[in-house]
Amino acid sequence: PLLFLNHIWQHDFEIIPILVGNFDELYYAKDGYLAHQIEAFTYLLNQQFNNEDTFFLISGDLAHFGKKFGDQQPASNLFDKVKAFDEAFLEVGANNDSKTMLEIMSSEYDPYRICGFPPLYAFLNAFPNLDGKVLSRDLWDETERESAVSFGSILFN
Repeated sequence: PLLFLNHIWQHDFEIIPILVGNFDELYYAKDGYLAHQIEAFTYLLNQQFNNEDTFFLISGDLAHFGKKFGDQQPASNLFDKVKAFDEAFLEVGANNDSKTMLEIMSSEYDPYRICGFPPLYAFLNAFPNLDGKVLSRDLWDETERESAVSFGSILFN
């Protein structure tokens, strides 16, 4: 990302990394301790960085699936099912609907191990008035390990 940002921006900028852990507790305790931590964090994020000079780059994969990730089936057998899940997830994200996103993720307790959920969910809660557009969705097929990882992109403005 740094080389890309240096290429598109001709001015100085600062990077503030924000690491986000898993949000598994939300799947069964939507109003628990973690939910209150997320609410406080996203409020502060909005108060500090809700301006035109701030650019957020959220990096997290979508689905991790296939034998390498503990599934009984090879990834190739799950391509269509995962694609449908990813597309629904991305569309809900682009619509800035964190409530439905949490419902999708908790309905089957994160069936595809989506590590991009926590940072995107936090972002949606911090900036609920932004509109998004899904730009792409693809996957890396690790055929020799019968596994794959999908990824996508959403642009918000």
